[in-house]
Amino acid sequence: MPILQRMQRAWRALTGPQPVAPGRRNFAGAAISRLTASLATFDTAVNADLDGTLVILRARARGLVQNHEYGRRALTLIGNNVIGAYGPVLQVRAKQDVREGLDTVANSAIESHWAKWSTQCDARGQCDLAHLERLAIKGVARDGETLVRLVRGPNLPYGLQLQFLEADRLYEALNQLLPNGNVIRQGVESNSVGRPVAYHLRSAHPGENYYNKGTPLQIERVPAKDILHLFMPERFEQVRGYTWFHAVLMRATMLQGYEEAAVVAARVGAAKMGVFKRADNAMPTPLGEGMAEGKDESGNFQISAEAGEFFELPPGYELQSWNPDYPHQNFESFMTQCLRGMAAGLDVAAHNLTGNMNDVNYSSARIAELSERDSWMVMQCWFIHSFCKRVYEEWLAGALLGGWITFPNGGKSMPADKYQKFVEAASFQGRRWSWIDPMKEVGAAIEAINARLKSRTGIVAETGADFEDLVNEIAAEQKIADKAGVVLPDVQPKAAGVVDTGEDPTLAKPKKKSANGSEQSILKVDLPSLKTNFESIKENSQELREGVDSIAEEINSIKKVSSNIGVRVAHVANAQTSLAECFDLFRNSVSQTNSFILQSMQRQEHYISQLHQRGRADDNQEAAGRNQNNCMEMRESEALSPESVGGAEMHQNAGKGFEAAPDSGKTGASGKEKTGTSGGIIVDMAGKPESKD
Repeated sequence: MPILQRMQRAWRALTGPQPVAPGRRNFAGAAISRLTASLATFDTAVNADLDGTLVILRARARGLVQNHEYGRRALTLIGNNVIGAYGPVLQVRAKQDVREGLDTVANSAIESHWAKWSTQCDARGQCDLAHLERLAIKGVARDGETLVRLVRGPNLPYGLQLQFLEADRLYEALNQLLPNGNVIRQGVESNSVGRPVAYHLRSAHPGENYYNKGTPLQIERVPAKDILHLFMPERFEQVRGYTWFHAVLMRATMLQGYEEAAVVAARVGAAKMGVFKRADNAMPTPLGEGMAEGKDESGNFQISAEAGEFFELPPGYELQSWNPDYPHQNFESFMTQCLRGMAAGLDVAAHNLTGNMNDVNYSSARIAELSERDSWMVMQCWFIHSFCKRVYEEWLAGALLGGWITFPNGGKSMPADKYQKFVEAASFQGRRWSWIDPMKEVGAAIEAINARLKSRTGIVAETGADFEDLVNEIAAEQKIADKAGVVLPDVQPKAAGVVDTGEDPTLAKPKKKSANGSEQSILKVDLPSLKTNFESIKENSQELREGVDSIAEEINSIKKVSSNIGVRVAHVANAQTSLAECFDLFRNSVSQTNSFILQSMQRQEHYISQLHQRGRADDNQEAAGRNQNNCMEMRESEALSPESVGGAEMHQNAGKGFEAAPDSGKTGASGKEKTGTSGGIIVDMAGKPESKD
């Protein structure tokens, strides 16, 4: 079969009706027929889609924002709602290391130094941080992406500054497979898991003619740690961002052309031009000679008419007017519908994009605002995560290492080892919005707080403020008023059943004159109820005064008790000191006494053993003398003295434990105190034997 017939058969099979098996379900959107021939039948990766269209989309989006009023309005809405006037506010809520509660001094120091750096963070020295953030989010919306280069240096304020670059600097035509396994896709170098490791930037903007004249652009490889590539991915594996206006480019361009043509047609129709038609038999000159006021550059006669003026045309002349009926009566409804589609493509409320409030009421406006604000908060969360927190981490690291952050009292630098603590405790609060009817919204918030459905911290956060800052501000305001002697009025809650008329009840209503010319007030005051309220307030104040007096008396008594306790504690401390000294003396005395007793016992045992030995010797000698001198007789009649007892008596005393003699308390001839006698031996207090002779 020839190749041409094969191609024809394949085309018919592709575009013709497809047979469907009975009872088999299929997707109608995937059917291939003549009605769906213009729809896509294959898909590519997002990066492949952007290969040839990224630059074109960016150029057309810039043209739309630059020349179309609604495009510029949409870009302004994005910048004002995502960033606001002051940008996301830094809030550091680090806790103390030892005690409970927030480290208020350190948190305030970091926040104040961040605010100071925000005024000098621009590397070009032109804008503060809030304006740079608005430019960044506008660049992301218009171009699809924005580049921020982190410039570090010891001579820079806090060691860091920011350089904002347009997306054109990122070389989108560079695509390579590197030997180390990295992939360069549209100027972004990524590793094997798709994480950017470097960016390949042009040395200058490709659209700048002056810088590029005669000099080829250089490509610089910048590590990813020095670049913040800001874009909101719409698909996985996406390496470059594309404009947020991509869905409305065609509609906006066509709508702009249609509106321009309608305005031109309306202008031509408002001119009310007229033409004089001359018949064949008309005189050639009477109109020009009698009625014309002059000629134009081409020689044609010109006639001007005034209001209420009528004149007769010469024979053969006829007036034909041209009155185009434009703009058409359906022009406004058609434009409204087109702008609604454009607002839907930009994800904003139609009345905010166009400024047309004709069909808007409170309910519809509130529903539209809530939906739109959800989108703004999603963008805020992305911007805070992608830009604010990363910049804060880089700034805090350099500021702590460089000693830039100091405490207000003393000027001491904050230690660098607290980096992780203050990084984890930091957050950013995006801007919030006021409501269409603040009275209703505030009343609903109060009811939610009373019902424990919301907290004051959450309510204040919804307004874009911080509860702690609000409380401190109110306290400072009260101090200033007290110092100046100004009494701030207390806001009293409204009584139950009172209908809110939207008027301030504290303001007096204007007075009107009566018939006799005297002024009388429209508002009548209920005097009995006022008197009752005054009496109740008086009683409450008296009770409060009595309570304050009783509290003061209790405080004085507590002070006296505290003073007495302090005196007693001092006495107890002195007594403890004296007892400790006495105990030390007693312990030393006991130690010395024990030592003396041990020594005395040792000496007593020694001398007892000696006395035993002497007693045995005397007994032996006496027995020997009896054997030798049988004729010797003892002189029993002679009274024996204690000294004559000798060893026998000492032997008996030794058996009894060495008892003292009756004259143990007397002093001998040698002047030493005697403790007792045994035979001819005297023992003194020192434990040494002394001879009686």
